[in-house]
Amino acid sequence: MDAAAAAPAPVIKRQRKARAVPKVRVYSRHRSECKWAGDDTRIGCDCPKQLTWFRDGKLHRVAADTCDGEVAEKKARELMNGFEAAAKGEPTPIPAGALTTLLDDAVKTFLDTKAASGVTEKHKAKLKFELEHFSQFVLGKGLVNLGDIKTEHVVAYRNHLTGAQNTRAKKVFRLIGFFRFCVEMGWIQRNIAQARAVKLKYDDRQTPKALTDSQFETLLAAVQKVNGRTTDDQRRKLRGLLLLMRWSGLAIRDAVCIERARFDRKGTHTSLFLHRAKTSQPVSSSPPPEPLSVPGSSMPLDVSLQDHNTESALGCIGHKGHTAVLLG
Repeated sequence: MDAAAAAPAPVIKRQRKARAVPKVRVYSRHRSECKWAGDDTRIGCDCPKQLTWFRDGKLHRVAADTCDGEVAEKKARELMNGFEAAAKGEPTPIPAGALTTLLDDAVKTFLDTKAASGVTEKHKAKLKFELEHFSQFVLGKGLVNLGDIKTEHVVAYRNHLTGAQNTRAKKVFRLIGFFRFCVEMGWIQRNIAQARAVKLKYDDRQTPKALTDSQFETLLAAVQKVNGRTTDDQRRKLRGLLLLMRWSGLAIRDAVCIERARFDRKGTHTSLFLHRAKTSQPVSSSPPPEPLSVPGSSMPLDVSLQDHNTESALGCIGHKGHTAVLLG
């Protein structure tokens, strides 16, 4: 027998096929004093449980919101049933006649559509963060299919939000927009978030906190102490930017981008015409007479303002032609 015949046959490794239906497993997050600490597959203890699965090469973890192993296993089965229904394209009772669509797939399509529509990266990142937070919330309730989410779940998520009133209202508004997109795509029949119980009213009483006169004087005095590679001319323009924000109420982005044509100088009087984008109300702002009555200032206001193009937001403009000097 020659050497070639005696050589062992090569072992052919088969390519592992990805699961069409992810397998959801239950693991324990053992406390330090648990006797089974170190073995997260033991779920018979009274430690918090979590559900994990792989989908599209990505590991997903979500809290099971229980310390009972049996309850966690039931939630795992519900999740797998949802994945299986989505893989088969079976109709879901909510809404009737619609095909099952996974929430993760709906979110991905929504974000891709927004990106292709030309929204900014900042806005897209905000939508992604908020929708991932919503997805984690409903996954904790065993919901993976878009059609299984009801208005009561959206209300529970809305009540779960924390933060300022207007911040929460904006998050709810963007979530309503997501479900409106899902209706337009034919995944659901009605916007489950478009309900009176879900919406939050905006609070018009919230106002920015203004700097005091002494704090603003301290800020101006610090301009001359700016280190780095700044020149005297750059520090002079920075001071002009701060003064523009102070007397016009502009945001920093607006102050940096404002056009010089907006400044109308008539003799010793300089006026600035503004148009408030949020209210569509024209507002006129008159800077103080020159020179400025600010300690250490010997520069006329109109010169320092016209030497840079700036728009800044340490303040806001009122509705009825009033300029609110709100710095901070």
